Amino acid sequence: MLKKGKIPSPRSFFADAISVIRTRIMLQIVGILTSIITARYLGPDGKGLVTALTAVPLILVRLSELGIRQSAAFYVGRKLASIEEITSALAILCVVTSLLSALVCLIYFWATWLPQYDWALIALALALLPLSITRSYISGIFLGVKQIGRFNSIGWLPAAFTLLFVCLFVVALGWDAFGMMLGSVLASVIVTVLAIRMLASMVDLRFAIDARLMVNLIRLGAVYALAVFLLQLNYRVGVILLQQFGTLEDVGLFSLGTNFADLIWEIPFALHGVILSRSVTATNEALFSKNLLSLLRLTMAAALICGAGLAIAGPILIPLVYGHEFAPAVSVVNWMLPGIIAYVAFQVLNTDLSGKGRPWASLLIAVPSIAINAVLCVALIPLYGADGAAMAASASYLFATVAITLVYARMQSLKPSQIVLFAKDDVRLLAAKVPALMRVKFLAEWLK
Repeated sequence: MLKKGKIPSPRSFFADAISVIRTRIMLQIVGILTSIITARYLGPDGKGLVTALTAVPLILVRLSELGIRQSAAFYVGRKLASIEEITSALAILCVVTSLLSALVCLIYFWATWLPQYDWALIALALALLPLSITRSYISGIFLGVKQIGRFNSIGWLPAAFTLLFVCLFVVALGWDAFGMMLGSVLASVIVTVLAIRMLASMVDLRFAIDARLMVNLIRLGAVYALAVFLLQLNYRVGVILLQQFGTLEDVGLFSLGTNFADLIWEIPFALHGVILSRSVTATNEALFSKNLLSLLRLTMAAALICGAGLAIAGPILIPLVYGHEFAPAVSVVNWMLPGIIAYVAFQVLNTDLSGKGRPWASLLIAVPSIAINAVLCVALIPLYGADGAAMAASASYLFATVAITLVYARMQSLKPSQIVLFAKDDVRLLAAKVPALMRVKFLAEWLK
């Protein structure tokens, strides 16, 4: 049972969405600053060493999450077990997955030992595993009780503290790769302790083995994890096949072009946690879906505007920022934009279905989407290079969007037109929310 009086009242959906968008902007800025500092002070070798030390731990963290964050949010939001029971199950799973991940990581480092490694660096890399996994599991609890503020905090604070410690250890003290790794671990320790304290203020922490609940969390989480893996695989198919049927120049152009076009996806990424949190706790699914579809259509309108802006700015910005040798990436952006914009709708609808406990829906769509992408890549890359990969990816995204629209409409007993066509409620929502963005007081609060 949640401790009364210890949890802030959930904010409005709009306030939470603005908060998450602000957080993502902050993360982008902090990430760029950290990247610049590490590149300048560590050099290629030092930065490469840090990358080598953290690459496998990051992969293992993703594998160890097992989709547990989403399944925990679903179980908490739908009250399928008490929050104490869920928290206890997560604690035990966290210990088990952390130990297994550390063992695998240790074996990997032993088998691929580099002259630059030492046991202090290895220990710091291993320390990141339990800290990251713990925060991931706790964030699922926060989503389940609609505490987006706390969810945001454990998302951006590690990056902020890392930047602070990097300035201290790397810039001021000159500790190179060791300073970078130490800063990352200390930042992770501070935020993990903070996350545990926030969780302890909400529920009574205890350990009790409930094997059935743990199996259920893993079973549902595995579906979430597989769905995420397949969707990410579809995103990487072009790069993989360009290496086989194209040139390294094609890979570089395609990578830059997709990264530029993917800026549009910051919109659904910002809304993911908010939608998932609201979806798993919705008591009236029909009403929530109605409100979500209004948000979806407004989000698509924003994506179209952003897409038009990227299409206009791309021919100017890409050569200016990256150099004239990357000018051919402009056509990659233009081919990607239709699919990228459409895929915004896929991400919003897929998040809601995941919140409803139906992550398998995206599995049904991801497999043929990957097949379409791969087949078109094989056919088009030899003819058009990076542009061919962009055409294939765009087509697969369009297919996925149409497919999930039809699936969502069937599950919610709606007509597809009710999902895609603007309604009067959209205009009322826009009229109610946009003026708030114009108020000086609101902007002052936003910029705090």
